Formats: sequence, structure tokens, C-alpha cells
Amino acid sequence: MKSFSVCDILLISTVGILLFAIGISIFILPKPQFSEAENKYLASFPSFSFEKLKDGSFSRQLSLFCSDRIPARQSLIAMRASGELMLGKRENNGIIFGKGGYLIPRGEYSDPSTAEQNLVYIDGVKEAADAHKIPFACALAPRSIDVMSASLPSLYGNGYKKIWDTVLAHRPWIHDMRNSFSGIDGVWYKTDHHWTTEGAFLAYSEILNKVGDSPFGKDHFTIDRVSTDFFGTSHSRVGGIWGQADCIDLYRYEGDKNFSLSIPQSKITKKGFYYFDALESKDKYSVFMGGNYGFMSVTKDGEDRKELLLIKDSYANSVIPFLAIHYDLTVIDPRYFTGDITEHIQNADSVIVLLGIDTLATMPLKPY
Repeated sequence: MKSFSVCDILLISTVGILLFAIGISIFILPKPQFSEAENKYLASFPSFSFEKLKDGSFSRQLSLFCSDRIPARQSLIAMRASGELMLGKRENNGIIFGKGGYLIPRGEYSDPSTAEQNLVYIDGVKEAADAHKIPFACALAPRSIDVMSASLPSLYGNGYKKIWDTVLAHRPWIHDMRNSFSGIDGVWYKTDHHWTTEGAFLAYSEILNKVGDSPFGKDHFTIDRVSTDFFGTSHSRVGGIWGQADCIDLYRYEGDKNFSLSIPQSKITKKGFYYFDALESKDKYSVFMGGNYGFMSVTKDGEDRKELLLIKDSYANSVIPFLAIHYDLTVIDPRYFTGDITEHIQNADSVIVLLGIDTLATMPLKPY
């Protein structure tokens, strides 16, 4: 029988104690719902059932819970990213280290079922708008990987394009904005997954043309740089060890303070589009609208105007100030809205769906 040396026993004991301490700490330490560093909601402890145990979903959810709650998670992510960079790897935690300082999410999806389910949702919105002869447009925001091909490592594959084939195969009325952004500098943040305000302006111009209205030119706006130290979600996913700070610009115009934002779920009514306190936080992108809400209305004080129903995700937050020049807005985020959308469609003068292709592929929209 093999005997163990003192060193063996000490090593085994140390590893055992360390693993035990980590396991206990996952369950006893405070469990915040939201990670400001990663700008995402953390996994909660899964509910147990024998059916979930049998099909493996309980173990998958438990693994995700432990991964999200492990102590010093951000430091471990940073250590891993540093090690992989030293080994010459150009990717970490699903983020590609692109040329020119771009941190580019991979954007490949193994299961198309979420996208197909969400497309049925959009089909329903279009059918309802068409039934009432209401102008309708659907535009999908591309991802940085779709428009920054020149920044990708050499010989990078094109698997990330497959989602577009799924989406556009039978729906030619969906507006694909990839070509409008491709090769244009300054339309995407280097450290975040969103487009910049310059990109939002391009999207606004295209969308308004789709519903038959005329967008304003860039000379209508004054550019106000409000942050020079924005590090976004992609930067957090690589542990904050690579990438240069982005700038956030606002496209201001005369009278842009004379709008009221009403957010019933939070019992908030405020003037103007911008939450400047967000510039002091990690999530500086929340300067636009203060974040995401299931339902919000935007009205211009003292005017009776056409109403636009905007069905959107966070990409549209920086587009709303542009659209509000032309319309009063009813804004619905279908990731969180649980009410009946039909009445809002019937009351609108125009309906626009503006979602990121990544949202379409990964986040089930609430049925209505």
C-alpha cells in the first residue's frame, strides 16, 4: 500500500480546504442580483425538481450559478485573459482582441430556436400593424463583428454570419443595416457592444426613411462630449486588462430639454433624455434614458404630435433622442414588457421595431 509523505498530505489538505472554503463562500457571501463590473444580471440559485435533474438543466443552471458567484471572479477573469494574451491567443471569454483596439464579441450561436421564436413575435407585430394600415418598419442593429471585419484577426472564419441567413431567409422586409455601417470609423465603441451616438444617428436616418419621414442632417445637432473614460461590457468580459477608453458624445439640439419621460413601473417622470449621474458609474451607457424599462412614454411639452410605437432593446436608447424630434413615443422593451401590445399598435401612427441581432438570437421576448 502506497504511503503518503508529509508534503503530499499538506498539499491535499490545502487544496481540500481551499475548495471547501470556495464552495461555502459561494453560498454564504452576499448575492447581488446585478454585476456592475460586467453590466449583467447574475444567475440565481436554480429551483430543484426531479425532472430538471433528469434532463440535466438543474446541473447546468447550478454550474452557471457557481460560475457567477465565485469569489474574486473579476480578478480570475483578468488573470485568465492575461495568461492567454501572453500565449499569443487573440480571444478570451468570447471576446476577440481585434486590430485597432477593438474588443469584439464572437457572435456565434449554436441554437437558432430563440431567434426563430422571436421572429414569430415580430411577425405578429407586423401583421397587427398591416391589419390597421399603420406604417411599419423593422431594422436589426448589427454587431461589431458584422461591421468591423477589417479589425478581425487574419483568416477569421465567417460562422458569425449564419444568424443573418436565418433571419433574412423568409423576411425580406427586415432591414439589414450591416452595409450602412461597414468600414465606417467611429460608429462602434471599442470596448462595448453598442453603437456610438454617431452610429445611432446613422440608424435614425435609415429608419426614418423606411417609414417615409425625412431625418435631419448632422448640422442640426451640436456634439457634446460628456465622457472620455467609458469602458463597456466587452472590456469587463476580458477582466479589464486590455483596451483604451471610449468617449461618449451626445447630439444635442435646441429644445431637447423640453421632453417628458414617463416610466410607470418606476413611478418616474423626468425632463430630458439624459441621466448624467450615470456618467459617474461603471455603466456610463445608461446616460441614455437611464437604462432599460418595459414601458416608457416620451412626449414633447405643449405639443400634440404623431405617435410612434417603438419596440426596442438597449441599442435604441441612444436613438430615441433623434426620433423624438419627429414623434411622441410609446417605447416598449419586449424583454421585460408583459402587457398587451395590441392596443398600443392600434393607437400608433407608425410602428418601428429596432432590436440588436444579438438580442434576437439570445433573449426570448415576452409573448403578448
